[in-house]
Amino acid sequence: MKTKQKLIYMICTGMLLLTGCFGGTSPTSSFFILSFDSSLPIISPIKTSIGVWPVQVPDFLDRPQIVLNETITQLNISETNRWSEPVSLITQRSLIENLQHQLPNTYVQTKGYDNNRFKYLVRVEIINMSGILGQTAHLSVWWILENNAGQEITRVRFEESTTCGKTYANYVQSQNKLWGKLSEQIAIRLAK
Repeated sequence: MKTKQKLIYMICTGMLLLTGCFGGTSPTSSFFILSFDSSLPIISPIKTSIGVWPVQVPDFLDRPQIVLNETITQLNISETNRWSEPVSLITQRSLIENLQHQLPNTYVQTKGYDNNRFKYLVRVEIINMSGILGQTAHLSVWWILENNAGQEITRVRFEESTTCGKTYANYVQSQNKLWGKLSEQIAIRLAK
């Protein structure tokens, strides 16, 4: 009886091992960041200081996976194409780098990075950051400019689309362009 149980145990163990060997591997994930757009123009030599708050992200986008539209009302959440860090931080960093490039004499930093008092504060609230591969990428946000007391100076709705290639890398490049256009709009307002 014990020999029969050992035989069954060995057969089951062997089957499990073979299943692991022939089961294949999971697909490799790709990780993406937004980077600053070096083609952006320098807007102004003004000297000031700007604190940029972490970007507010709607819950459906607040995940590591890149979220795109399958249709107007259906989303596609990719398990293998991911942001390298939270969307609120990746977009904040892109905005800071773009603003620093466009306003080269201005101190631009994360709000709360140090104890300096910033002359201006920038808040961005994403309404939608989406796209359809092979068609378009879209960015819709509210951006708010505040004084150092936190009082609102300007509130503007930014809404832009651009063409998008057929890959996730193309989508991220298109979003880079859109975040560059957003920072250009903010930099122009700050330069007034």
